[in-house]
Amino acid sequence: MTNAWDAVRAAIDAEDFSAVATLMIGYDDAQRREVARELPGYLPIARQAGTRRDYERMQRHQARWRELELRAEEMGRYVFAMPEASVLLSQGPEMEDRWREPMRVAGAGAIAGAAAVATWLTKRDFERSWMPREADDVPAILEVVAVRPVAWQQDLAVRLALRLRGTRPQADDRRVRLALALLRASGAEPPEHDPLTLAWLVATPLGDLAGDRLLDVMLPRLFEAEGAGRLLCDDQALPAALGKLAAEGRIRRAALLDGCRTRFLRGGQAADLRFFVRLHDLLDPAPEEVAPRADDYVALLSHAPANVADLALRQLRRLKTTPPAEAVEGLPYRREGKLVRAGLSLLDRVLKDGDVDAYAPALAAALLCESPDARERAAGAGAAAGLLPARRPRQRRPAAAAAPGGHR
Repeated sequence: MTNAWDAVRAAIDAEDFSAVATLMIGYDDAQRREVARELPGYLPIARQAGTRRDYERMQRHQARWRELELRAEEMGRYVFAMPEASVLLSQGPEMEDRWREPMRVAGAGAIAGAAAVATWLTKRDFERSWMPREADDVPAILEVVAVRPVAWQQDLAVRLALRLRGTRPQADDRRVRLALALLRASGAEPPEHDPLTLAWLVATPLGDLAGDRLLDVMLPRLFEAEGAGRLLCDDQALPAALGKLAAEGRIRRAALLDGCRTRFLRGGQAADLRFFVRLHDLLDPAPEEVAPRADDYVALLSHAPANVADLALRQLRRLKTTPPAEAVEGLPYRREGKLVRAGLSLLDRVLKDGDVDAYAPALAAALLCESPDARERAAGAGAAAGLLPARRPRQRRPAAAAAPGGHR
């Protein structure tokens, strides 16, 4: 009778990871231990045998092409005009290293510890520079681990999630798809790991967000994960999808607005905050939503990137109340002319209508502006409010006196 390892080895040699999965699902603990014991030592043998099979396949493909060239020459035809040529070219070079996926599936089904399985699945021996569709062993791995205890599956899911690396994950990366699928299937709590958050953002279709059990945990991390803003800076679809989910009550609108404000207050470059500005603008908070957080918007005026400061200014203007002194004082320090002019307009208004003593520091800041025009305008506003002496209008000297040799 064939033992467990012999059957698995035959399936590996046949490059059939689906057959390996079927075997592993039906094995008991003793049979899995037998396979796990033999598997590591078979790695160099499987690699060598796979290389030999790849070479043989390449030789057969080249032989068919040479045969076609000879036929074309005999017929006096251009080889690429032959009907068989398009078939051979469409097949292209066959997928190499087909031994990798059966070995991965065997390890996932046989190795006892979740930590050891995570190490096995992420071995460099099994990495591919590109991922052909035929190499998608994720469904097979999910099948073989589904027979393990739930706690074991959760442990593996978390370990694989923590092994994710990189700031620009790909949706078709099987490491990403396997980690997310295991987190969802096992019910494990996703670890706080920025690459996992970025992977979730990239690999989760927008149409699946509402039903995604990871949404409630991962969404707050969108506003915290390093690299999320840069990853999403040009994304137009996700803000609309999140706005729709908020309108439907699937997620809390207030949580999205709080997340945006928190992200703004953390600071960063304008490009990294562009996505959050877009989301905040799409949510279009009402004045009653802004008023309780007015201090947060004021804090953004002096130091935040221009796109965030402009957003904060727009929200404060919608309150239609006398702006706090801190808001008026922060804007003249800006380098952006648009924001400086907005600050001077506010200063002019509050000095005419408000408590002039409270805005004296703002006037002092405006008088130190780099722009001479801004300083001139601030001096005029201060004089009108009685905080500065009235300025004499500039007088032009008579032309005769100004001309060389004129009368004095």
